[in-house]
Amino acid sequence: MRIVSAQEMYAIEQRAMKSGLAQHTLIENAANAIAKVVRKRLTGVIGKNIIVLAGPGNNGEDALGAALVLAKWGANITIHSIRNDNRAEDLINSLNNSRQNLIKSSQKFLHFLDEIDRLDDKYLVLDGLFGTGFKDRPVSKIYELTNKLNIMTSRKNTRLEVLAIDIPSGMNPDDGSGRLGILKADCTVSVGAVKKGLLTSNGLINSGRIIVAPIGIPEEFFPKSLPEILDSSIISNMLQLRPSDSHKGTFGKASVVGGSPNYIGAPLMAARAAVRSGAGLVSLVTPADLGAQSAEYLPEAIHEPLPTTIGNRSFDQDSTKAFLDFDFNNPTLIGPGIGLDKNTVQFIHEIINSTGKGKSSSPSIKIVIDADGITCLASLDNWWNKNKDICVITPHPGEMATLCNITTATVQLNRLKLVQKKSSEWGVVVVLKGAFTAIGNPNGGISINPLAWPGLASAGTGDVLSGLITGLLAQGHEPYSASQVGVYVHGISSLLAADKLDAIDRGILATDVADQIPKTIKMLLDGDMDKYLEHQLTIVSEKDYLS
Repeated sequence: MRIVSAQEMYAIEQRAMKSGLAQHTLIENAANAIAKVVRKRLTGVIGKNIIVLAGPGNNGEDALGAALVLAKWGANITIHSIRNDNRAEDLINSLNNSRQNLIKSSQKFLHFLDEIDRLDDKYLVLDGLFGTGFKDRPVSKIYELTNKLNIMTSRKNTRLEVLAIDIPSGMNPDDGSGRLGILKADCTVSVGAVKKGLLTSNGLINSGRIIVAPIGIPEEFFPKSLPEILDSSIISNMLQLRPSDSHKGTFGKASVVGGSPNYIGAPLMAARAAVRSGAGLVSLVTPADLGAQSAEYLPEAIHEPLPTTIGNRSFDQDSTKAFLDFDFNNPTLIGPGIGLDKNTVQFIHEIINSTGKGKSSSPSIKIVIDADGITCLASLDNWWNKNKDICVITPHPGEMATLCNITTATVQLNRLKLVQKKSSEWGVVVVLKGAFTAIGNPNGGISINPLAWPGLASAGTGDVLSGLITGLLAQGHEPYSASQVGVYVHGISSLLAADKLDAIDRGILATDVADQIPKTIKMLLDGDMDKYLEHQLTIVSEKDYLS
């Protein structure tokens, strides 16, 4: 599944039609896909009440096409059209002349305003008003309609559900911004490919579940440079079964460097995730006094407490010397719970300045930077030129804002563009966490996790993710694939953790997520991803949704 702007989708459709794919075929395929999703959501359509809002352009054509299919399947259809042609009337006359009599009426669109409050049965509203080509503001009466529908659908026990075609009407398809009067959807059937605006914060709020419906355009018409949405088939192809004669040395060593008096647990959770990922050996490097506590919690790790002169609870210059004396040649995560006191900042700066120089006598070690380590990076001028071993950074939006010297709001409005630009500029894989986590490859590729779920909004889940990625690096994954696998496995593991706890979207501990990593990997290796889990993803293909 690919992610496109409105202009990119238009160009793809034009190339497909020039190659011989007829426009009416695309509309017919879209209509059938939309109708199938409606049938699935209503668990059958015979006798069900469906209101179709048909606007101008292809979006309205798709809506009318879906109405035709649903009517033939036995749904009770009412069409409200603002088209300038006679397409809606022709459709109804055709059905009535064939004695199907399945479309109840085609009334003046604005009459619908007077009817909304009288809807007493369960209705599904099919939103085909304005698609990706819409440029102008809706007229005041249409704004009044969308506002009224939004108020009704926000009520508890509402009898209305809205399904948007391609994007919710009134939304900018490229940045998710709201033109006057976005019609909020419970579900959006994104036709052909996911539109970029759906992946923004505003898009997420207004789009509901996103189901990607193919319309018959062959995959080769979608440039490989377009961002892709991760799925179980992509990730399972990156994983391999292990040979029977393996031993712990076969699967590498990972190191986690972190911890401070107030954040003892963060490096432990990261190390736990690295162990659960399958790394053969995991070394936990903490200030001296924290080492004894760490050993009790995670006896499977190699504990390497560093000496310090200031209370043995935070890293300092003595820690730097001891750390650089290690055999420092394995994937290493720096940052979880490490703190930001001046001695710790100096510790991280000296490590960055002392490693990664690219000398032939010093092998590349693959450094992952997370949490407070990222904030320390931001205070080091041109950090990306000082250490070529930094290969992955995993900022949340606030940390990304600090790195880029912009606001968090600006980050959230430009997630895809920013990740793509900065991963190339910095020469590292950037994993921008949050809803629809974005992964940028320095070579220009970008991947999106299809999960946007508040169950991961819990302390420590970010440490689990960075530890998981580091463990995968230790097992031989390249930085981009380690990040792709790590992000996807992390998301599915959180859903498994919630399922095990019989939870909805809260109360899941970071350690609950870490402990589900092996099960997620097994499911992926077996090619047997639980459909229940895939159906919980925010973005899903029509094929998977209907299966």
